[in-house]
Amino acid sequence: MESQKRSGQFTEKNILVIDSNTGYGSACTAEFRKKGYDVTEISAEKESDLIKQAEERWEQEGGFNGVVITVPGWKESSFLMLEEAELEEAYGLLFRQPLCLIQSAALLGSADGRLKSIVLISDADGTRASKTDFLAGSLHASLNRAAQSFALQLAPQGIRLNMIAAGMTEESVTPGMAEAGLGKRLPFGRVGSAAEAAGLAELLMQDGAAWVTGNIWTADGGYSLAGMPENDFGYGWDVHKKFNE
Repeated sequence: MESQKRSGQFTEKNILVIDSNTGYGSACTAEFRKKGYDVTEISAEKESDLIKQAEERWEQEGGFNGVVITVPGWKESSFLMLEEAELEEAYGLLFRQPLCLIQSAALLGSADGRLKSIVLISDADGTRASKTDFLAGSLHASLNRAAQSFALQLAPQGIRLNMIAAGMTEESVTPGMAEAGLGKRLPFGRVGSAAEAAGLAELLMQDGAAWVTGNIWTADGGYSLAGMPENDFGYGWDVHKKFNE
């Protein structure tokens, strides 16, 4: 029994999906159910409500083998115009809340011995600098770094923690982004879907990933690679294309 606990492998397929109204939560629920998992999904806007719901469901179900936590994005803003109130709100939703949810899941999972894997889904802007999306990107980057430290603490308990940095999806692209042809400017020539990020989350829950922890997996169609064009002024990939012509 001890070797099973430390292996990070599943003995059951019971998943808790904690959705922060990102669209990834429902996609993960659908993907995991399609693969035969028993899924419980909860969602709420307030941190305290989410933690309370998670604890209640944990008690009702007798524990979970896996947990998926989604992290919301944030509106574009200017660093020079940023107000303290907005910074505090963003910090609470994009950093403190997911960390507290990881901590709660880890404590509950360590107590009952059933938890094997946690997957955190945040934004790909946490992997690269962005002039207009700096607030979400900075907080998501800090969150992923903190989660990597958590992974070191959870590994001896047989719990793995991995992060997914997800890019723009069909569900999150705004009309302005679509009009600007964002998808065509990505290496794959299209935006992805929440279901594709959910598929990666399911892969990270499998026993084949039982020795994988503390990694940031990017699912963004190449958006975060060096050279992604930020606008239509002709730098990034556009420059290389014109140079090669």
